[in-house]
Amino acid sequence: MEHHEQARRENADVWHADRVNIAQYLRGPCKLAERFSEELIMQVVGVLEVNAFEARTSQGYPLRCLYPYTGILAHNCVPNTARSIHPSEGYKIRLRAMVALEAGQQLQHSYTYTLDGTAQRQAHLREGKYFACSCERCLDASELQTHFSSMKCGQCTEGWLLPKHPTAMNSSWNCRACDHSTSSEEVRQIVAALQAEVNAVQALEMGPKRLEESERLLRKYKSLLHPSHYIATSLRQLLIEMYGRVQGYEMVQLTDQLLERKASLCREVLRVLNIFEPGLSRARAMNLYELHVPLVLLAKSGFIASKLSGGELRARLVDAIDLLKECVEILQHEDQRSQEGILCGVAKQALQQLTISVEGLGSELD
Repeated sequence: MEHHEQARRENADVWHADRVNIAQYLRGPCKLAERFSEELIMQVVGVLEVNAFEARTSQGYPLRCLYPYTGILAHNCVPNTARSIHPSEGYKIRLRAMVALEAGQQLQHSYTYTLDGTAQRQAHLREGKYFACSCERCLDASELQTHFSSMKCGQCTEGWLLPKHPTAMNSSWNCRACDHSTSSEEVRQIVAALQAEVNAVQALEMGPKRLEESERLLRKYKSLLHPSHYIATSLRQLLIEMYGRVQGYEMVQLTDQLLERKASLCREVLRVLNIFEPGLSRARAMNLYELHVPLVLLAKSGFIASKLSGGELRARLVDAIDLLKECVEILQHEDQRSQEGILCGVAKQALQQLTISVEGLGSELD
């Protein structure tokens, strides 16, 4: 495992903080100067910072773990493997294929957040992992036709601004419709301003104001960002988590219109995840679970209001069952004590209850 000591020294503030807070502390107050040199300690720190995976204890405390074999997997911004760390089994790591693999196909993992834009992923990899990514997604200005980083052109009504050279930090951004061009610095300033607004909303206490502000920002950004832009996607994810959970917007209080809204948000996020994290993705599983709830409630309210026949009700509930089955299939590999593992148990119960309901409905229709 590489420690990239020389490259880390170039980030003087971080390297100096590690030197004072870790190396000098261990050699000073901990009295380990005779056993370990400062150089060795800093190299070990580098190995941890560059190669460690983040995990959480059973109590929810963050920690970092090193896994020699998993740590050498090739990177790709559309990974074909996913990992699960199991605190209840001595922090054993399990790696599984997210999609069907061909014999001899390279195993690829993501060492960055797949729901960041290309510029953000490249910066994270350069500054934290000390390499640049040249995967298909990074080299495509449209990010596999998702337009995940594209911005609205200010000079025409139909065009989108995309980077001319997606992996270059100072690339110009050009409109494919009218040839308007702007600098990377101007794009960075706009994105930074929008991200600051989102961060301020995320910092709000979980409640109706946080939800309503998220909706406001999403409406505001329609004139600035492509609908699938990663900032818009992050706001949708926030809203999905809040609809049904915050005061005034609990699930039993949601109107059919708001239930449709939650379902629509889930589908929009899933469209992105189906491209960037296809197959057995935890993020997909969480959104599949979130989607099934409004679908069930809408089906039942539609049947009660005589808008749906018994057969239509059954068909929609079967669709929800299929979502839960896929959710369980993905999350069954997680530690049972983890957030995802607990959700798997909840999804299994919901699946069982919904299956019983559909079977009973089927006999009534017969």
